Amino acid sequence: DKRIIAVNPAFTRITGYALEDILHQNPRILSSGQQDEMFYQTMWQSIEQHGYWEGELINRRKDGQLLPELLSISKVFDKEGNVMNYVGMFLDISARREAEARIQYLAHHDYLTNLPNRLLLVEHATQGRFSLYVLANTFIPPNNHDFASLRRCSFTRNHAK
Repeated sequence: DKRIIAVNPAFTRITGYALEDILHQNPRILSSGQQDEMFYQTMWQSIEQHGYWEGELINRRKDGQLLPELLSISKVFDKEGNVMNYVGMFLDISARREAEARIQYLAHHDYLTNLPNRLLLVEHATQGRFSLYVLANTFIPPNNHDFASLRRCSFTRNHAK
């Protein structure tokens, strides 16, 4: 019967749950619903077969915020080799996920204008996210300072006023 019997101060600081809040609760109390039942079945199967599991998952803090974690769960054995408990340790990877999202955004958007850049256009085009009509009517100057070419394009397409 997998129940929480102890937490350390770091757990309380990160999740917002004090021991009194979750003592004897099933660890499912932390679940965000981001992983399906098959994920957890596979995780516990790995723990039973290999004695441990490591991976990323998304739990939920007491205040409802999502908590991306790098989690490790291991079996704890008594002197006779019987499973006595399970120990879980996790690393809050929220800052890393935010940094990854920021890097992705900066890779696909102009730093000054926040407009999508050529890389994003090429990625969307190669993934079929644009119709042929949009691609046929899109003009990208050879460089960001080639406004004369853009103006000529506007005149030839009757977009100039």
